Amino acid sequence: MFDVKRIARAALVAAGVCLSINAFAPQVHAQIPSPGGVIYACVRINRDNEGRLARLVSVDEACRRGETRLHWNVAGPQGPKGDTGPAGKAGLAGAIGPTGLQGVQGPTGDPAAPVRSIAGLLKTCAPGDDLSDAFVYIGGHALAGFAAAGGAFNFDFVPPGDHTITVERKGQIVKAVSSSTVDGVNLSSTGSTFTVLLTDTLVDPNHCGACGNACAPGAMCVDGACQAPACPNSCSSEGVCYLGKCFCVAGFTGDDCSKTTEVCANNCSGNGTCRLGSCLCVPGFVGTDCSIRASCSDACQNGVCAHGRCFCAPGWTGADCTTPTACANNCSGNGVCLQGDCACLPGFTGVDCAQTTTAPTCANNCNNRGVCAQGKCFCEPGFSGPSCGTAVLQSIVIGKGL
Repeated sequence: MFDVKRIARAALVAAGVCLSINAFAPQVHAQIPSPGGVIYACVRINRDNEGRLARLVSVDEACRRGETRLHWNVAGPQGPKGDTGPAGKAGLAGAIGPTGLQGVQGPTGDPAAPVRSIAGLLKTCAPGDDLSDAFVYIGGHALAGFAAAGGAFNFDFVPPGDHTITVERKGQIVKAVSSSTVDGVNLSSTGSTFTVLLTDTLVDPNHCGACGNACAPGAMCVDGACQAPACPNSCSSEGVCYLGKCFCVAGFTGDDCSKTTEVCANNCSGNGTCRLGSCLCVPGFVGTDCSIRASCSDACQNGVCAHGRCFCAPGWTGADCTTPTACANNCSGNGVCLQGDCACLPGFTGVDCAQTTTAPTCANNCNNRGVCAQGKCFCEPGFSGPSCGTAVLQSIVIGKGL
């Protein structure tokens, strides 16, 4: 509580008013300070003006004759809000709550039910492959672990039903068996034992369809069967298809060997094909630039008429050049028929490409810049030499119409 007399004395002294202790005795009914927090006083000045007397009064009390009314606040206006202080220390932890109600008891198990287990063996087509890095697990269950070096793994307490066995190596899934049976063994039966082959024999050309069944050089493994890859437009009969890529004969280029690299007179007048620098005219035209129209008694559909006789284009025969020149046994499906002769795929030889042969190796494996066939490197564009080790600077012609 405020000491009203001390506050009033200090205020009046500061104003130069001489106080008398008895002068501060307020009337019994006065409320000092007032409800508004204001102190009121009546001050009397002596005649000689050397001393002053003051008495405290209530808010509604009038001063007497010769007195002057004064008032002042006990407390000033509220100041601005200060900054928030630091957080206090955390209180003590509350008491542990009561234990919950016990759940409903589950059904009674079958004591005669056998304990199920799965024992498996991982294998690859690589003999002696260390499979200790293979991580085996059953999705949806807490059944997982690494296989032994020989590929063996085992799971106990396997619930009944169908399961998916997944195998990962180096963070990659290499096999996922999602069937109720593997090799005729039911995965949900007691003591199941089965083998999982990790090698993908559906696409591996070294183990196509079965371990050790390697495809011929250049062939691909598709759905477990070896197949020779196809080339665009069969290389336009101007090249050899190997690993799905055309290797063009001299004078031709492009993905399908349909573009010529030679220049012929007048571009063969649009009546022939430029090959090795010479025009191969279409039937009915002759001349170095195929600009002369020829005539024969019979139409030379695939040849040139000269002196009343048809000179057939390569791959054609007959009086009117309408009979295609066939290759022996159609190259036995192991080569390409070019102008009546078989161009055998690597690994095959003979007139009809029916004989298999061990393809000789090439120097430095053609430096991976070409194809090794019959011991010779067929280099990719931009490279040459016996082992395709020499880069060839190709000129680029820039002009109108390109």
